[in-house]
Amino acid sequence: MRAAYIGLGNMGAAMVERLAAQGIETTVFDVSAAAIEACVAKGAKPAPSAAAAAEGCDAIGICVPEDDHVRAVLRGANGVLAGAKRGAVIAVHSTILPSTAEELAREATAAGLGLLDACVTGGAARAVQGKLVYLLGGEAEHVARIKPYLDACAERIVHAGPIGSGAKLKLCIN
Repeated sequence: MRAAYIGLGNMGAAMVERLAAQGIETTVFDVSAAAIEACVAKGAKPAPSAAAAAEGCDAIGICVPEDDHVRAVLRGANGVLAGAKRGAVIAVHSTILPSTAEELAREATAAGLGLLDACVTGGAARAVQGKLVYLLGGEAEHVARIKPYLDACAERIVHAGPIGSGAKLKLCIN
């Protein structure tokens, strides 16, 4: 399995470290060159854009601060939707609005991709230990398609229902 990861803050960097340690070939992108370099030191491969990171990957993780940041990572000539292969599944780990997850899933579907709102709980230390809990919304076939990617960082996966359900559950918990 090949994975891309965009957004290398505390949580994203910890998840990338775990993915690489589990033998999942992971290509990364972030607006911070230092963040990319730190992940490369842990076994990831660098990419010059989100589109380039997504090329040829089965699973594409996104962990950026806000809904508009997720939209920016997905859209445009350098966005994930421009670079991802048909059939890839995007896992949005950011805590976004359920309506944003639904909007982005429609765009991903139109591009021949799957999308899950794949919220996480547990923090960076638990990510490195592989002990996150995923709160997922989206199609069961998309969850199954990227199960090795999800299993690399999680001790528990809760598939809460259709797209937006993971975000709803995370917002209730918060």
